[in-house]
Amino acid sequence: MRKIKGGGLLDMIDNIGSDGTNNISSTLDSRSLGNLRLSGRLDTNQNFRRCNDSIGVKNCTGGWKLTDVDCLTCEEITYGLEGILIDFESIADFIVNQYGVNPSLSKKVNVLGNVYVNTNSNNHIYFKYISKISGYLDITGEICPEFRDGLIIGADLTIHYCPSLLRLPDSICSLTVHGSVGIILNSMLEELPENFGNMMINKNLLIRKNPLVRIPDSFGNFQLAGSLEISYSNISSLPDGFCNIGVYKDMIIAHNTRLTALPECFGNVLADSFILTHNWLSNLPESFGKLSADHNIDLSYNNLTVLPNSFGNLQIGGHLKLSSNNLTFLPSSFADIYIGGSLSISNNHLNDLPSNFGELQVGESINLSNNNLSELPTSFVELQAESINLSDNQLTTLHENFGNMAVTQTLNLSSNLLSYLPESFANYNGMNLIVSNNLFTEDDIDFIPDDVELYI
Repeated sequence: MRKIKGGGLLDMIDNIGSDGTNNISSTLDSRSLGNLRLSGRLDTNQNFRRCNDSIGVKNCTGGWKLTDVDCLTCEEITYGLEGILIDFESIADFIVNQYGVNPSLSKKVNVLGNVYVNTNSNNHIYFKYISKISGYLDITGEICPEFRDGLIIGADLTIHYCPSLLRLPDSICSLTVHGSVGIILNSMLEELPENFGNMMINKNLLIRKNPLVRIPDSFGNFQLAGSLEISYSNISSLPDGFCNIGVYKDMIIAHNTRLTALPECFGNVLADSFILTHNWLSNLPESFGKLSADHNIDLSYNNLTVLPNSFGNLQIGGHLKLSSNNLTFLPSSFADIYIGGSLSISNNHLNDLPSNFGELQVGESINLSNNNLSELPTSFVELQAESINLSDNQLTTLHENFGNMAVTQTLNLSSNLLSYLPESFANYNGMNLIVSNNLFTEDDIDFIPDDVELYI
């Protein structure tokens, strides 16, 4: 990608004559006063006609290089070339050259291409004259510049590595971004404008590694065709207005170690997946069971000690992850959950399971490893799953029909306190059986079918 410095490189259309000259006078003559759009090849040696005001039209006379285009009276001008990365320093020079040092705010500049702005230079003060960018906008430096009201960005907006940025300007709230917005690694950014949610974002919103302490209520206005991520922040709560948000793909609220609770209305949130991992959630609102996830719900690595009774209303097309919490029991409604993928409740402190746990519908695997289970409910043998992991518990006995379970791949019973396996394991139909680190020997289980891969 080439970087264009200085000069007024304008968008290219097919108006080059057969003799190789640029025939643009008819295009310009048809334009109304106050709106100039030039075109030509990417060649600073090409001659362009100087355009001066005439009555009602732009007339072009004389031969001038592209860098000498005079447009002091134009209200709108287009600068750049599609696919080119343009340092904003060159755009600022262009604005000064074409409009003067202190142009009226009525002046507009449309930029073709992608724009890079480093606000360590004073040139960023001219940024407010840009009304449209066809490509992406990348902003770094000490601060974030003021945006023109209603600025349209054709691709992505990224504001990152701005170490002195305390707050984003209110003018960001009027932007329309046809791509995604990323606000990343701004080490002093603690708050967002109150009307931040009024920004029009077509795809994804990524707010990562900023020391934000609060999220404005207006977040509920976002309806994203992509994903939302708020991660590595200092927020301790989410506002009630957040519950009105719509996210077509993933909602990622993760690695916010001061976030202890979700709003009571959280069950109204719409998203395809909910990734709520590595926070400090100790409980969930009763409305949580109203969520519908076509893919995954991930609540792993929190501080959950209890789940709401509504949890059993969840319908999850993908995986449910509750690993690495502080759960000691599950609500009786837990068995009513439908899980199309896998279930993981490993690394908790479960002492027992609901009596109806065997009614649980899981499409793939169940992981209950690293808990404190000393016995399993009778209904457990009714489970159907590809694999079940019960390793690193305190199991001493198993139901006499345990070996008849409908496990198609792997049953892991390693690192328990089992002194024997029931004879029903002679009917075991799974591919693998892992029973290492228990209290019996291989001779004690010689009735295991020969076609089973045994690990002892």
